[in-house]
Amino acid sequence: MSSQEGASLGENAANVVENLALRIAERQAGKVTPAQLAPYLPMSLELIRSCLDDLVDERAVSCDAKLKPKGQHVLCTECSRDLQEELSKSADKTGWPAQAVYEHEILYLAAGRDGPVRAEDLARRSRYTLRNMQRKLDKMSLDGWLRKDFDDEQGLIVYHFPKTDYPEARYKANMAVIRSYPASFTEEVQTRVAQILLALGVLLLGLLVLAFFLPFPMLVLLFLIAAPVTAFVIWRRRSDPDED
Repeated sequence: MSSQEGASLGENAANVVENLALRIAERQAGKVTPAQLAPYLPMSLELIRSCLDDLVDERAVSCDAKLKPKGQHVLCTECSRDLQEELSKSADKTGWPAQAVYEHEILYLAAGRDGPVRAEDLARRSRYTLRNMQRKLDKMSLDGWLRKDFDDEQGLIVYHFPKTDYPEARYKANMAVIRSYPASFTEEVQTRVAQILLALGVLLLGLLVLAFFLPFPMLVLLFLIAAPVTAFVIWRRRSDPDED
């Protein structure tokens, strides 16, 4: 079950999303997907879809902000304020930032690419391992955000993304908002803790081998020095794809 099940925003915020969707759809022959809206909104794809599904058209919101191709801000001050207030409330209740943080990273890395994309290409530029990237792409495919396919010529699984522009300035602005919610770090913290525990386990095994050659007090001293250093290095390891 998704942690976002039942996630929704208030009427004003949902209208902001709908209004933005209409403005973008006008430039795209009347069609727009949550993945194509994501570069303009610091939200998870499921939360965007829920706003579009709610159909709160009876209170249309007029936003006079310009949709500049490379612009960082695409909402007026009032709309941004309404949206931020609702996002803050929803983040505490549903935990949507945990999904948004990797969805936006993947959409940013895949934006502007022609044709299908391989998981290897995205993983190489991201903070995720290849296996983790494949799992996330498969989940996004099952949720309907992209299409998974098999390339007969290359014998590889590839992924098709909706055509989307995602400028770096807008990506950083969105991630700054998403990362401001503690829920966005849930998966990262769990992964880091697991990595630290695994590393400490390997360290203990190594010390057990050394027990045949070194006195016990020295082994304890080595562990007390190596354990916190190992944990610190793993915890502080680079985590964002735009820090290269």
